[in-house]
Amino acid sequence: MLPNLYKLVLLTFFSTAPFALFPQLLINTDSIPAGQPLPAEWRGHNHSANSLVSWYSNPDYEREYGKLHVGIERWPGGNSGNSYRWQTELKYPNRFNLKNVAAYMDRFDTRLQMVVNFGNGSPAETAHLLRLCNSNLPRYRQLRDSLLDHPDALDVKIWEIGNESTDAWTFAWSWLGYQKKIHFRSGEPSLKLSEKKVDSMYYYGGEFYRQGWVEIIGGLDLQTAILGDLHFYANARASDTVKAEFPALDTGDPSAIRIFRTSGFDLSWASTLSSPGTLYDSIAQLHNLLSANEFDYSSEKIFLHPNGGIKSNDLILIEYLSTGHSGAFEFRDSIKANDPASQVGYTVNISPELESIPGFIDDFRQSPPDFMIKHPYATRITKPLLDSAYYAEAAYAAQFKVQQLIHFREEWSQRKSDWNLAQAPGLGISEWNIALCDECPADHPLDGIAGALFVADFWGRMIEKAIQDSVDLSVFNHFGLVASGYNFIHLLHPNKKFSVSPEGIAVQMLMQAIAEGYFDVKVQQMPTLTILWEGGNSKEIDALSVYGGVSAGRDRIQLLIINRDDRNAHQLEWPIPDSWVCDSLLIETFTGSMSDSQTSHMIQRQAFSDTLLSLSIPRYSLLRLELKLAFPVGGIRDETAEQMSLQLYPNPAGDRLTLVSGEELERVELYDLSGHLLLQSAAQGRHFELPLNDRPGGMYLLRIRTEKGTATRTFIRQ
Repeated sequence: MLPNLYKLVLLTFFSTAPFALFPQLLINTDSIPAGQPLPAEWRGHNHSANSLVSWYSNPDYEREYGKLHVGIERWPGGNSGNSYRWQTELKYPNRFNLKNVAAYMDRFDTRLQMVVNFGNGSPAETAHLLRLCNSNLPRYRQLRDSLLDHPDALDVKIWEIGNESTDAWTFAWSWLGYQKKIHFRSGEPSLKLSEKKVDSMYYYGGEFYRQGWVEIIGGLDLQTAILGDLHFYANARASDTVKAEFPALDTGDPSAIRIFRTSGFDLSWASTLSSPGTLYDSIAQLHNLLSANEFDYSSEKIFLHPNGGIKSNDLILIEYLSTGHSGAFEFRDSIKANDPASQVGYTVNISPELESIPGFIDDFRQSPPDFMIKHPYATRITKPLLDSAYYAEAAYAAQFKVQQLIHFREEWSQRKSDWNLAQAPGLGISEWNIALCDECPADHPLDGIAGALFVADFWGRMIEKAIQDSVDLSVFNHFGLVASGYNFIHLLHPNKKFSVSPEGIAVQMLMQAIAEGYFDVKVQQMPTLTILWEGGNSKEIDALSVYGGVSAGRDRIQLLIINRDDRNAHQLEWPIPDSWVCDSLLIETFTGSMSDSQTSHMIQRQAFSDTLLSLSIPRYSLLRLELKLAFPVGGIRDETAEQMSLQLYPNPAGDRLTLVSGEELERVELYDLSGHLLLQSAAQGRHFELPLNDRPGGMYLLRIRTEKGTATRTFIRQ
């Protein structure tokens, strides 16, 4: 990564004036290209099955969601994707289960990316789920109607197999790192986990003994860090039948299962513990073991009938050998066999150790993915930088992470040749952010303007590189769309008072600017700044990033400008072509304190008809400019204005406007700012009087046709 960066003292390489206006940023928009609408797959988010219906069934969510221009949502999302049972969850109408997902897709006009079960699923079950979602056969329409109240196909075309190798194989991989050991009772040796072994299990499947415990990282809690199945009984019963969380159990080996019963378990005491080891020590005692005659089991279920029955406040821990799991290759083949047009992604990247397994390359060639997923968190770069007040560097890290992903394509292009692949897999980006910072204190700068700058620039730059074909971007999902609490990695918060996080505001600004039609902005006189980077070396970088967008109706031209300079504001100058008939300008500014999470968000709209836009871009900020045109670009133009002599007076006008032309008039048309035709009149001579006594005050447009061509002029009615 950046081996010596964080050991260095801060160097001074900026002007001492914190708000100095540096040389202007000159935007050149002589003409506007058509703009490239962003594919739905590039506008994605994770939406967890843990969401509640109430979180999104309200006007606040709908209003703010619309500003995100969401194209696709990854579901069930996150680690729960590996142990999620969609059929069971249909019993809970208030959860974001598949039935509610189907209705949600219709309501919000979004598509679905499916994370298929891995540890507790099978290729056959995945094939059934695919047919349920996509098949138009009568029996599946009927099944959808009965289960989902949605007879129409969901048309799920993007399938992701697993989510790292976490739930399926003991949370060995998690978003905060790799667990190298499984622990047991105090004093007993731990079991070492080989990365090669765990990654191989992802692709090939196998078996695993679900016993012991692992450290609490990356979404685990005290209970889920214990690898066996836990069941607490508040009320007594004679017996119980429970389904194994990760079947199938090995029914041919009696030693492949053991069950502990802890009587009188104190839940209140357990809630005070900080280590799963303490909890495990209290449960997994030999005197708590049930004898073989106190339970039976099949490949999927355990039948508990302990002597004396199950008592109130009993805690049952079931540890077992889970066998027969299929790997990603089999899951992929099953999906493709049922829908060859589906796109399938693998989540475990290829290490040299994995590549060295005999036959692996041949197997990969036989079952190739359409894309490989990366989780490009920047925690190890951005958190140390921000903690040391390297604010510009933390913002630049977004550009650095994008450059790493460009190398990802180069790596797979080489493998395509070396492995004789039909094609190199594309890139899937999912679960990414400026940091995953579970231990960060409240009011950390990650949860402020720094996080906003990083998210907007990383996303914008990835889109830029994808359009330029520097990366083969298949799918792009931000980490979290909506969650309770105030975790900065989620964009929307359905708390007592609905709120949008700083990163949510940043994504809204980016997508409102470019989602409908991205174009490269021609920048002249780009200011630069010097930062400290790898090995303590200074590095000169662009002070700003600029992304352009044109609306689908081609009547709004937008710029999103990211100023990563933590010392200086910069001056923007944007000459407006004469052919654009402007009527208003929106300026959205997002700034904040760099040392904490305090931010300031302002939006203002004003009349604008000038030919030059000049303003200051605050230091360490996001700025969105929306220039609204009275007519779409490519519609009414002022193409021959320079050849025509036209005068309008008085302007502002009262009850009458006078038009004097140097050429013979042919037609005069009056429009409002929405482009609606209000009046048209044939005209003769070079003088025309336009009555306005029945027109309300405001700005209007006059389209004038003469023998030399057509011109459009704006005026104000007082």
